[in-house]
Amino acid sequence: MAFKKQLLPTCPTCKEPRLRVIETEATGASVRRRKKCDACGHRVTTHEISEEAFNASKQNAVVLNKIYAALNKDAPVMDVIKCFDCKFNNGDHCSLDLPEFGTDEAYDCNLFSPSP
Repeated sequence: MAFKKQLLPTCPTCKEPRLRVIETEATGASVRRRKKCDACGHRVTTHEISEEAFNASKQNAVVLNKIYAALNKDAPVMDVIKCFDCKFNNGDHCSLDLPEFGTDEAYDCNLFSPSP
């Protein structure tokens, strides 16, 4: 699931910069706005959330994608927990003193070597 900030200054149908808000409603954590293009009559609904809620949603999406990848039969679980299958693993740290040990940044460690 991808999230992105987006302003909608122009109509997605006719590309004219003539959208106007015709209805606004607060719906819990978001604000729903109905917009209508004065040029072609196309209507668009947007849901606006706070910066804090947007960042929390992005972080949740990252965690969920990792869980889905771990559960996917095509994606080996070893890719998710490389540090623990590496011969440089000393139990709770990397013998090469890599600070990324066990973190997301270690996922693509180029020093990874499987335990014999």
